[in-house]
Amino acid sequence: MKIGVIGCADIFKRKWLDFFLENKSIELVGVARRMIDKDEKRFVQIEGYKKFKKNQVDIVYITLPNSLHYEIAKHYLNKGINVWVEKPTTISLKRTVELINIAKKNNLFVFESLQWKYHRRTLELKKIIKNDRPYLIEVIFTIPRLSSSNIRYNRKLSGGACLDLGSYPCSVISTFFPDEDFELLNIINFKSEKKKIDMGASGSFISSKGDLIVKFYYSFDKCYQSTLSIHSRKGKFTVNQPFTIGNKVEAIITNDYNTDLIEFKFSDCHYKKLLNYILDNPDKEQINNETLKQAETLNKLILRL
Repeated sequence: MKIGVIGCADIFKRKWLDFFLENKSIELVGVARRMIDKDEKRFVQIEGYKKFKKNQVDIVYITLPNSLHYEIAKHYLNKGINVWVEKPTTISLKRTVELINIAKKNNLFVFESLQWKYHRRTLELKKIIKNDRPYLIEVIFTIPRLSSSNIRYNRKLSGGACLDLGSYPCSVISTFFPDEDFELLNIINFKSEKKKIDMGASGSFISSKGDLIVKFYYSFDKCYQSTLSIHSRKGKFTVNQPFTIGNKVEAIITNDYNTDLIEFKFSDCHYKKLLNYILDNPDKEQINNETLKQAETLNKLILRL
């Protein structure tokens, strides 16, 4: 598979680049950038975001600021090229729906990058939930203060906690309950008057059946926390670093059932699993449906900002 990267974000250089270079099924055609870095020798650089042609690449991976996702994704979908984009797909449901419609028309897909979905542990959680429907799920994702120049703090580039961290509780719903509707029961947004962005939120979703609550708390400028807890009749299942587990960190599910503790351990790399998923000629309709479900759920947070 021939991949063209759009943008040179930290997640690409720190996480994805090595996987691209070591995987013999992948050809990294080049990295399209706003400006060429003369000291960078690991990959071919291309100045400008819209330079890749259909016969050059099979897919583009977009790592640009949120505000540019829609324009660049639309450009390449109209060129007949599949799109893989960092979350969120776009900053609005309307724009994401438009991209998906273009993709379907051209027999393509729009894939949103949420690698935690492909970890072995997540697959095990799906089985647990299927066998014993939970009544409460709790999601916490907070990160420490970033550099003042970080794009997440930049309103003009569609920064803010909702479009960044808010994607994760929404992905819990879209991953574990793809065929169910959830409504936003309540939400409190924390905003920065100085930065003119939302800094975090606390709230909850409720299932259309009325039997399941998904509580969430996400925020910038806090201590690092990434936790997922699933409460059911068979116990409380707690997950360490559900969204950001490192390659060499043991992924654990702890079940606390009537004070009896059981641990299930998993060794896996969700980056490799995501890549393998894309390489294995996945179902385009399924990908587009998953992207749409995620956008629909996230939109409920966006509308309450």
